[in-house]
Amino acid sequence: VNNVAPARIMAKVIRAETAILPIFTAPCGGRVQRIFVNGSPYADMDVAGTVTVKATKAVIGDTDADLCSTIAIGSATVPTLDTAIDGTLTAANVDLIEGQHVYATIVVSNHAVETAVAYITLNIEWVPTEQ
Repeated sequence: VNNVAPARIMAKVIRAETAILPIFTAPCGGRVQRIFVNGSPYADMDVAGTVTVKATKAVIGDTDADLCSTIAIGSATVPTLDTAIDGTLTAANVDLIEGQHVYATIVVSNHAVETAVAYITLNIEWVPTEQ
C-alpha cells in the first residue's frame, strides 16, 4: 500500500514463515561448546507473538540432528531485547565432522510486524578436535 516500514519490510524471514538459513560448513572435525542467540525480533510481542530459532547439523544418509533445543528469542514472556539467550545443547549431537553443514531454522509467528529494524544473531562457539 505504501513504501513506509513495516509495509515494505525486506527480510530473510517474514511473518508466519519458517526459514532455513545456512550458518557454516565445518572445516574440520569439531565440538560445539555453546549456542546462543540475541536480537530484536519484529513480531508483535505484546499479543503473544513468538520468534524461535534452533541450530541443526546435516547428517548424510540419516535424519538431521538438532545441536540445541529450540530457543525463544522473542515472545510475550521473553520481552527483553538485545539480551543473549543460551540454548541447551543436545549432548549426543555436539560433535561435527569435516564438511558437515550447520543451519538455523527460524520460525516467526503470524502476528503484526512492529518495526522493520529487527535482527536475530545466532552464535555457535566450537573448537576443532583434529590436529
